Amino acid sequence: MHRHKWSSQRFLYGALGALAPEVVRIYKTSDLSLIHSSPYLIVVSVVFVLLGGVFADAWEDNHAIKCLYIGATFPIWLSAWAHVLSPAASK
Repeated sequence: MHRHKWSSQRFLYGALGALAPEVVRIYKTSDLSLIHSSPYLIVVSVVFVLLGGVFADAWEDNHAIKCLYIGATFPIWLSAWAHVLSPAASK
């Protein structure tokens, strides 16, 4: 049985990768009042960054670039899984 070994380095690179699209999204809106008006938006962004780090660590690849990429693409993976698992997709 394979036993997962936690790596803070993989997590950190994955979280940084997940943070990049969030920064770009905020920069593109150029309306910082949106951030101040919605604590929910901040919480969701932080959760996505943390999950990107966890996902990169779970992937167990020790290459920094791959961990960054896995973290940055985590929302795409999540969206694809949600689409496949949704009841509307099975119709």
